[in-house]
Amino acid sequence: MINLISDSKNKNNKKQFFLSFIFSFLLLSSFLNYSKSQNIGIGTTSPNSSAKLDVQSNNSGFLPPRLTYTQRNTIQNPASGLIIFCTDCKTTFGEMQYYNGQEWISMAMGSASMPILEPSISLNFISSINHNSANITSTINNDGGSEVYMRGVCWSRDPNPTTSLLTITQDGYGIGTFNSVISDLIPNTQYHVRSYATNIIGTTYSNDTVITTSPISIPTISSSIISNLQTNPVTFLTNIADDGGSAVIFRGVCWSNSPNPTISLATKTLDGTGIGQYSSLISGLTPNTYYYFRAYATNSVGTAYGPELVYNTPLKFNKKILIENCTGAWGGYNTRMTYSLETFQSTHPNCIVTSIHGGGGGSDPYKFQYFTNYNTAFGVQGYPTGILNRKGEWSESTADLDNALSGTAPLGIKIISALNNQTISGSVSVKFGAIFNNPLKIVIALVENGLVYPQVNYYSQDYGLTPYLYGGVSPVNNFVHNGVLRNTYTNLLGDNIPSSYQSSYGTYELPFNFSLTGNTYGGGSYTAVAANTAIVAFVLDATTNSTIGIYNVQYAPVGATVNYELLP
Repeated sequence: MINLISDSKNKNNKKQFFLSFIFSFLLLSSFLNYSKSQNIGIGTTSPNSSAKLDVQSNNSGFLPPRLTYTQRNTIQNPASGLIIFCTDCKTTFGEMQYYNGQEWISMAMGSASMPILEPSISLNFISSINHNSANITSTINNDGGSEVYMRGVCWSRDPNPTTSLLTITQDGYGIGTFNSVISDLIPNTQYHVRSYATNIIGTTYSNDTVITTSPISIPTISSSIISNLQTNPVTFLTNIADDGGSAVIFRGVCWSNSPNPTISLATKTLDGTGIGQYSSLISGLTPNTYYYFRAYATNSVGTAYGPELVYNTPLKFNKKILIENCTGAWGGYNTRMTYSLETFQSTHPNCIVTSIHGGGGGSDPYKFQYFTNYNTAFGVQGYPTGILNRKGEWSESTADLDNALSGTAPLGIKIISALNNQTISGSVSVKFGAIFNNPLKIVIALVENGLVYPQVNYYSQDYGLTPYLYGGVSPVNNFVHNGVLRNTYTNLLGDNIPSSYQSSYGTYELPFNFSLTGNTYGGGSYTAVAANTAIVAFVLDATTNSTIGIYNVQYAPVGATVNYELLP
């Protein structure tokens, strides 16, 4: 239906429009002319004289043009002083900016800000995928203009996992490369993995990457070592790094005289359950015998074995000890220690005694030429003093000697010697029953027995000390001095044994020679009786402040051969 308007009504409307246009034009022209010479006030009738436009309000503000960063950059030739509000610059709330003729400037903090974007992140690679875990390496290349305050990895059995899930890691903050470990996965299962980075704008994800965990398998044994190579029994230290997805129900070490021992043998240990490090003590091994060892771990899938270790059990040698009796014919108390040692030796032939004559008092033709050096090295301050195995001063308790004699020695000593005119020549050989990691030294000494010289004795009727010793007389005119130290072929404190010889079952040989004549302390001299002389040799630990002392000692009359004394 067409709505017809009367011709007279049309004419009235046109007339009214024309009159309104003329009025508005005249009003605008009047305003523009006025503004050329006056300040303009909005919300005030008294605009500030320094302002061309003075806007005042107590319930509203000035609203400049609002542009996005992209829209702002489309302004052609912006005038200096041009003001806009950039809606997506700096933060999600934007900022006021003006153009200074060269660049846009933030009205709050200098150069105008770029828009804040979401971070840029990539998942670099996934490694060490096993039945229940995997390692993820990711890189955040750009934080989008706002600090990344949370980053990590999220995963799910469904595509495109997000941080709304519980299966996420939180791995620090900031840009750069970071590592994540995802765990508690189900064996033989497909997972979707994405790295994420979050800033004030939001969260960005890497591409969805699919991994598949490995199925349940036998455990993984990462290491197995023998911790004490010098002993029998021996101790093994083993570490189970992974249970293969099924709990380890048995673990231990199995061994045999043949390669590749298994748990079907009776020769195995049972050392608990679970993963981690454990120790196994293996005893009953035959000395000087090759054994093959393998650590094992068993779960519901089967049994895993560690690398095979071949071990030659250490040799065992007859153990002897050394007492160095610091004494002197002039000292009346010295008979006490000499008598005690002679009594002990009569039932304990593995106790070797050498007598180091010294001291400053009275007459003694047997004073060792370097006794002061010895006293300084071992802290000898009075007489008598006994040094046990060069570890410290003997308490004069025979129980200490019994304790020192207990057990076996890890090395043996062989002495060969012969007399040619006035020269004793020979060799000392050391056979190692185990590997020695500590430095070692060897001492070879010449001693003489059967020396008769009066000995002052305070344990006598004349001096009154009891119990009376050596018939209770003083001096003891026919006193026999045995084991008197005459000389050393090596340094008094020992010569180094090259470490290359200190391997298991290695042998080190050192030739020697002595003259039957020599010097005593104070410029005297001696001529030893060949039939009364003997060689004493011992090996000691050379570690600074060592508490081990002498490993073993050997005694052999000149002209005799004494072997290593290997035990079965």
